[in-house]
Amino acid sequence: GDRQGPQFQLLMKAAALCNNATLERGGISVKGLFRGLAGGQRAREWSVLGDPTEGALLVMAAKAGFWRERLESRETRAAEIPFDSDRKRMSVVYRQPSGSLTAYTKGAPDMVLELCTHIYRGGLAVPLTERERERILALNSSLAEGALRVLALAYRELPGEVREFSEENVERRLIFLGLAGMIDPPRLSAVRAVKTCRLAGIKVVMITGDHQQTACAVGREMGILTKGDRVLTGPELDRMSVAEFQEQAGRVSVYARVSPKHKLQIV
Repeated sequence: GDRQGPQFQLLMKAAALCNNATLERGGISVKGLFRGLAGGQRAREWSVLGDPTEGALLVMAAKAGFWRERLESRETRAAEIPFDSDRKRMSVVYRQPSGSLTAYTKGAPDMVLELCTHIYRGGLAVPLTERERERILALNSSLAEGALRVLALAYRELPGEVREFSEENVERRLIFLGLAGMIDPPRLSAVRAVKTCRLAGIKVVMITGDHQQTACAVGREMGILTKGDRVLTGPELDRMSVAEFQEQAGRVSVYARVSPKHKLQIV
């Protein structure tokens, strides 16, 4: 798309600001001009301090020229609604120099899309139609089938006088900005470990909060999901009785879109 366009710029801002990771160079995360100088010499190695998924979004934004340090020299974080594995999303609120507030949200596409009423297009927020919603979910599925972890990003403007930053106040009537897909390849050592377990007669089961299609693609790459194995999601688990689940469990190799309560139930 148009990298100079307002939609792209808002997407990059959301990725950089709705984020708690830090990019380091040569072990230094000092804000400003001195980052990247270690012992007086240029340090070439970059690393992420914090969550690797957030780090990937920071790298994406930085490559497009959007550094959180620079953005935060003009905008000040006023509040954060943290990510948790039940909500599957995170929001931050920033105060603009004018005094107005902007909320940025990122999270699982299906969860974020439920909160969106508009989509940003051509410099305007226009109503999000059912057809557009289906198109976004289809694109999400397409990316997930390629073993990508996908996050949706959205935003909304808030009145400057707002003082209570609850889920109910912030995470509603959001304006959809776009999807970000990132690769999270299995480590070679993990693939080898699964193979060793299978040779020893041990069945390996994968339990993840990721989208079902992402989980299946990674499961196949690792040799966990094979022909005839069952895949079960958290919502499906909610609809099962204990007896039904016990009857199915032996055939399940991948659990996707699960919450901590589901993990406890599975174990």
